Amino acid sequence: MASTTDQYGTAVFSYQPTDVTIQRTGTVTWTNATGVGHSVTFTAVNGAPAEIPVPATGPNARPFNVAGEFLYHCTVHGNMTGRVVVQ
Repeated sequence: MASTTDQYGTAVFSYQPTDVTIQRTGTVTWTNATGVGHSVTFTAVNGAPAEIPVPATGPNARPFNVAGEFLYHCTVHGNMTGRVVVQ
């Protein structure tokens, strides 16, 4: 997760990278070093891993054992979205 500021000096949070492709049985780790609580909440589909709830700080990993596309977002900051593609 990353934090930048817009032209008005307002913090803008995002997942970096927003999209990642991994092999089935792989693991993705989200690391929050922003000092602000974030979540990783997956769209409910078969094989989606458990949510990483607020306040998610430090590293949080989730395994992906099912091939597919898994969309996720932050429940605190609606503009934070991402995608994991599992092959």
